[in-house]
Amino acid sequence: MLVKQKKDPRTWVYFLLPGLVVFLFVCFFSVSLQRLSYPYEIEWIEGGVLHQVTRVLDGLPLYTQPSMDFIPALYTPFYYYISAFFTGILGWGFFPLRLVSFCASIGVMCSIGWVVYEYSRNRLFAFVGAGFIVAMYWFTDFWFDVARVDSLWTFFLSVPLACLLVYRIRPNLQLLV
Repeated sequence: MLVKQKKDPRTWVYFLLPGLVVFLFVCFFSVSLQRLSYPYEIEWIEGGVLHQVTRVLDGLPLYTQPSMDFIPALYTPFYYYISAFFTGILGWGFFPLRLVSFCASIGVMCSIGWVVYEYSRNRLFAFVGAGFIVAMYWFTDFWFDVARVDSLWTFFLSVPLACLLVYRIRPNLQLLV
């Protein structure tokens, strides 16, 4: 008499979930890379952000009294300065601004993957952890690559948090020195 062996219920995690994460990464990169070079506003505030970056490049103050020509957005200036740096290198338009947001989103994914790897010592889990960030792309109305301060803010929030979490389990690791 043959005894049927039960399948391990965790095997789907090792096959289906990574496949889903790969699919999400492919979708994210295909959509984001197409949107990077799109010459028009994707979201309504991108024109205002580009105007602020242009003011930085022209040496004008960002925060002035509102006028008919310019009303400043009440965001922190660091995104505008970083975007102005890349605009000076790559040329004027939405591409450098979106590239900053896109790279910041990649940095968030890497920091989440790093934390998951340090806690689990499993590359698959780290990949899936980064995939959870990619899965949120649709729930955020595709804002990971839009010329806004949000992605860079999330990056600057996630990296120190990742360093603290990793330092907690590996205190001998010299993260910021």
